[in-house]
Amino acid sequence: MSEVTFGVKLITLNDMLKVQDGSDVVPSFLIFTARAAENLGKRLLWIDAEVEFCNGAVRKFKNFSFHLLTKGIEADVKKLDDFAFQGFILPGDAPRDGEAPNPIEITKLKITNSELK
Repeated sequence: MSEVTFGVKLITLNDMLKVQDGSDVVPSFLIFTARAAENLGKRLLWIDAEVEFCNGAVRKFKNFSFHLLTKGIEADVKKLDDFAFQGFILPGDAPRDGEAPNPIEITKLKITNSELK
């Protein structure tokens, strides 16, 4: 697995679509990436991961699949449906009443399981 580098990024729907819809509640997503330094053959890479946020919250995610058939990068997107960012705002959002102006950030990505099939 030393040939693969993993990453994760927090992004809003407005950022993905490059629009501003003016709504107060914008769905947020995590984009997980796997970058292969070389061709890994015709195999699928499955991973489970934990993401830690700057407010101390940890979310666990399972069964990401990446098709690393050639050298390059693959991505998988997960929606943050039930996650509360108490005291924080999403990147690019203006603070709402009673919210601190601190943007929520990802502090740690931990791959808990990986398997090539």
